[in-house]
Order: sequence, then structure tokens, then C-alpha cells
Amino acid sequence: MKLLIEESSWSGWDKNYKPNTINHEYEIILHKKYVVKTSKISYLKDGKHIEENKESFSVVIEEIGEDYIFIKTNIPMSLDKGASINLNTKDTIFKIELNKITKLVTPTTDCGEIYDISLR
Repeated sequence: MKLLIEESSWSGWDKNYKPNTINHEYEIILHKKYVVKTSKISYLKDGKHIEENKESFSVVIEEIGEDYIFIKTNIPMSLDKGASINLNTKDTIFKIELNKITKLVTPTTDCGEIYDISLR
């Protein structure tokens, strides 16, 4: 099996918003961490300007079954069931099943990230 993650975003500010889509494919390895997205940040430290990449979204394979895996995300994510985003979620463990898409969304308002996760 392979872990497939399609990364995109959404925005409530622009009716014509068209997100970029990035596809990731990973081997299924128990307890392996996959950093899916990083963000460049900058700040001042002791008067010096620092720029670095920080992990924004990652998953760890927690369990492997015959036709599923459990993943743990580094941040809480809302499981998209087609209705609304759970802004109060604390969920970080998700079951990913073979040939089914699990849609995870950042629990944010106005704009956010979407990860369609599946096994093939």
C-alpha cells in the first residue's frame, strides 16, 4: 500500500479562489513521520533577523492493518463530513482506509488547508 496525500487550500474571502494542488506519495512504514508541509517564518532573535522553515503539517503512521492505517497528525484537524468544519476539534488520530478518501481540514475560519488522504 501507498499513502497518498493531496494538499490544497480554501478561502472564504474570494469567490473565484483557485487553490494550487500538491500531491504527495509515501511508503507505509510503521512509526515513520512524514512532513507534508513546511512554512517559512521570520523573526528577530537577539536583534538578528532569522528565517527558517517550520513544520506545518505532518503525519506519523501509528498502526497498519490489512486494508487500513491509523495516522497521527502534528496538529488537530477537522474531519470533513461534508457539512461544516469543527473549530473546536482536538482530534489528531484518524483511520485511513484502502480506496477511500479521508478529508482533513484545518479548524480555522476564513481560509485554511485541506488534505485528502487515501491508501492505494
